[in-house]
Parts: sequence; structure tokens; C-alpha cells
Amino acid sequence: MKLSLRSRFLLPTLLLIFIGMGVATLVSFLNTRDSIETAVTNQIEQLAASTARQVSVWLRERQHNVRLWSQDPLLRTAAMSSSDASAPTFNRRLDSFKKETSYYELLAVANIDGMTTASSDPEAVGKVSFADRPYFKEALAGKMSLSGVVKSPTSGKPVVYVAAPILSSDEPVGAIIVVLDLDSFTKEFLDPIKVGQTGYAYMATAAGITISHPDKTKIFSLDLSKLDFGRRILERKQGILSYSFEGIGKLSAFQADPATGLIVVVTANQDELMAAARQVGLVNILIALAVLIAAALVMFFVARSITRPINRYVGELADGAVQVASASSEVSGTSQSLAEGTSTQAASLEQSSASLEELASMTRG
Repeated sequence: MKLSLRSRFLLPTLLLIFIGMGVATLVSFLNTRDSIETAVTNQIEQLAASTARQVSVWLRERQHNVRLWSQDPLLRTAAMSSSDASAPTFNRRLDSFKKETSYYELLAVANIDGMTTASSDPEAVGKVSFADRPYFKEALAGKMSLSGVVKSPTSGKPVVYVAAPILSSDEPVGAIIVVLDLDSFTKEFLDPIKVGQTGYAYMATAAGITISHPDKTKIFSLDLSKLDFGRRILERKQGILSYSFEGIGKLSAFQADPATGLIVVVTANQDELMAAARQVGLVNILIALAVLIAAALVMFFVARSITRPINRYVGELADGAVQVASASSEVSGTSQSLAEGTSTQAASLEQSSASLEELASMTRG
């Protein structure tokens, strides 16, 4: 197919612009994707690290409170009391400590035999014994003790037991036992963490048991040690990991608290990261198409302004050529007529000459 002058000018130029804009859009998409992934990676790393530090700080503050309470003279009396008459007074003191914040599920005082002599839950007095609990034994040895995370027998929530010795003349006479409600920590520090639309944070023990999660059904039921990505988190303790969980691609940062072994994991949905990059890519494509259309229109009018005079001149030249050809044809016809006339005259002359010769011959005879 023969292309017009305008098409020969437009098509290569538009093709060059199309290829250039396509390459620029692709590079922009890849750079945007990498930039978003880098930004999100830095964000979740910082969140995981700062939240792990908050866990450690929060637990130290609670231990500090328990240490101070263990020095309360009234609680010392409660640990050494053998009478139930003063129990309401002791209970009210513990209940006032409990109500200072929402961090505590239970506060109790146990005597040297481990029996509860005072509690923020009066029903526990004289009924609950801590004698066989490792944290109570450590407290009687004069040490501040922190248990691992366990499931509360009353609320079913993840809790930690903190025990501190109650001393009289530098000798343990009992212990104060405080049950920390980790759910309160979750609500204050983990639940507010959002990465994109669906990213979140959760926490697990050093053994991999999930103790904090936006999906409450996963608490105590999700065991990271039984999952491939979970085992890598437990082994590495700190880092970045990409994996798939429940059919969703995840990018996660994780950080363990050295003191307790608790691991904070902050996750981002990889589809959301790609969605943001795709959105930027779509905008770039629309811009590229708009530029391409605008360039096509501009070049069309420019090409038309250039080719129109040329086409006019070509047309005029063609008309001139036709006229020349017509004139040539007329000249040729005229020449042919002249030639035919000349031939006729020559024949007449020949006849005349013959007649003259014949007349001359007759005259001589």
C-alpha cells in the first residue's frame, strides 16, 4: 500500500513518541513500586522495633510498680497476718492499686506458705495458694520474678504473673503477686498500628504462640512454629520477610524483645503495595496517551500545513504537464497533416512532370 506524504511523516514520528512514552511509563512504574516497597519496609521495621521496645519498657514499669507496692507497710502486715478481720482493709488497698490503670487483672498478697491473705478479688482470700508456682518460689528467694505468658483461668486472656518479695527485717515474709493483662497492652500499643488498609501488628511468645492479634480467634491458636514463615521468624528474631499467609502475600518486619523473648510482627499486604504502584502507572499511562494524542493532532495540522502547498504545486505541475502533452499532440497532428499535404503535392508534381515529358516527346516527334 502506497503511503501519502502526510502518512510518511506522521507514522514514524508517532511510533517514536509511543515507544519513548512507553519506556518512560514502565521505568516510572518500576521506580514507584521500588520506592513504595522501600518506604513501607522502613515503616514496618521502625514500627516493629519501637513496639518491641515498648513491650520491654511497659513490663519494666509494671515491675517497678510491683516493687514499690511490695514495700507498702499495710501489705507487709497483710503478708504476716493470721486473722481474717483485717482482710477487707488489705483488699481495698490492693483494689485501689488495681484501679489506677487497666493493666492489672488481679493483685494478691500471699504469706510465706503461699496462701492468699489479701486480694483485689476478695473471693480468693484463704482459697488460692501460690505455693507451687515458680514465680512465687523465686520471690521467696528474694528475687523479682516474671512468668511467661499464660492464658488467664478467669478471663481467658493472655496474662503475665509478676511476683516480688515482701520483706521484714530483710527477710521474705510473703510475696505480692500481680497478674498483668497483656490485652490492655495490645489495645494501647498494637491495635492502633495500621499499615495501609489491611496491614496490622501482632505478637507471639518465643515459642511461637500468638498472644496478640487483630483476629482474636488466632490468640493462643495460631502457632508460628508450625508454619514455614513462622519458623524463620522464630529463628532469626529480627528482620524482614516476604511470605504468603491464608492466600495473601505479606511483607513483614519482626523484632524480638531480648528480655522476654516476645516477638512483635508488623505486616503489610503486598497487593496493596502493588495497587499503589499500579495506580501511579495507570496515571502515567493516561498522561502518555494524552501526550500522544496531542502530539498526533499537532503533527497532523503541521503536516497538513506543509503538504497542502506541496500537493497544490504538484497538482499545478500535473495540470501543466497535461497541457504540454495536449499541445504536443496538437503539434503532432498538425505535422502529420502537413506531411500528408506535402505527399499529395509531390504526387501532383510527379504527374505534372510526367505530362510535361510526354508533351515534350510528342513535340519532338
